[in-house]
This record gives sequence, C-alpha cells and structure tokens, in this order.
Amino acid sequence: MLYHGSRVFFPTLKRKQAWGADVPDLECLNAIYFTPDFGFALLCAARPEGVTEVDHEGRTVHFEGKFDPAREVYVYYVDPSRIPESKRVWVDPLQIAAMIDEISPDGVERHLAGEICQYYSIIGE
Repeated sequence: MLYHGSRVFFPTLKRKQAWGADVPDLECLNAIYFTPDFGFALLCAARPEGVTEVDHEGRTVHFEGKFDPAREVYVYYVDPSRIPESKRVWVDPLQIAAMIDEISPDGVERHLAGEICQYYSIIGE
C-alpha cells in the first residue's frame, strides 16, 4: 500500500507543486507524493508549519513550528497498482512522486497528530 499524509481532508488527491528551501529537486516536483511507510505519512500530516528535520534511521523528528498533538490529520491510502510504473519517480526509498493529475484514494483514516509518537520520537520540544 502507498500512503499520503495531509492536514486537510480531500475527496480526491490532486497534483500539486511542492516547494521547500534547500531541498533536492526531486522533492519539488509537480506531483502527488506517496510513501510506503505509514508512520512517515502520518508524520507528513502531523507536522506543523515551518521546517521539519527527520532522521528516518533513528526515527526522530524535530519541528521548528509549534506541534499540536491534538490536531486531527488524515492518512490516505492507495493501491500502488493503480499508479502506472511509468508515472512513478522514486525520490528516495521513502518517497514516490506520482506524476498523475489526480487519484481517488482507496481509503482515508483520521488520526490525531500525537500518534506520530508511536513511530518517531520528537526531539527538541
């Protein structure tokens, strides 16, 4: 399964131009980003505004902004067979940029942002 985390509920996931300061070009594509790692998708949904530093090996995260563990967030899931191989760009082992215009998710789960503590330790709070 592939996952997409968001602070906002959408009935359909749509292609969007990603951006960020000092990030690799592959992380700034006009795409829908997915991950095979549920915990990372939850982290993407739960992160506050501002810079987020993630150590995937150590499973730690540092937020620049104020983290609200009670905020409701969403994790969408999509069967990977619905995204053609030719439309997938592997950004790194945890991120796939899907070069498609939109896709209806196979499902969506509501979570509280604080649930990321099951997958990552928050440092520097």
